[in-house]
Amino acid sequence: MYEQALQDFTHAIELKREYAEAYYGRARAYFGLEMYEQALQDFTHAIELKPDAEAYYGRARAYYKLEKYEQALQDYTHAIELKPEYAAAYQDRAYANKKLGHSKNYEKDLKIAYQLKPQLKE
Repeated sequence: MYEQALQDFTHAIELKREYAEAYYGRARAYFGLEMYEQALQDFTHAIELKPDAEAYYGRARAYYKLEKYEQALQDYTHAIELKPEYAAAYQDRAYANKKLGHSKNYEKDLKIAYQLKPQLKE
């Protein structure tokens, strides 16, 4: 499934180099294949073309998987700035804070995430 998506998004990018959504889609496919460095590159390109919360969130998740927690924290914060009700970004930012030893920020972000979307607790 992801391999076909990579081909399709790559073809779309070849046809239209400034197609932010295609870079975003290909980044998600790379992420699904656990090719996090490639995902970072495409998320970054998507952000350069069209900054949005989903692209920052995706890049943050790739940074997290690569254990680059400071960069992940920054991108989760960008996602939240663009979409203040983004519960998953708060939750994942909490985990990055925990990895960095920021226990107060961890607790604060989890509380906000659960207030925004109580089913995250389950």
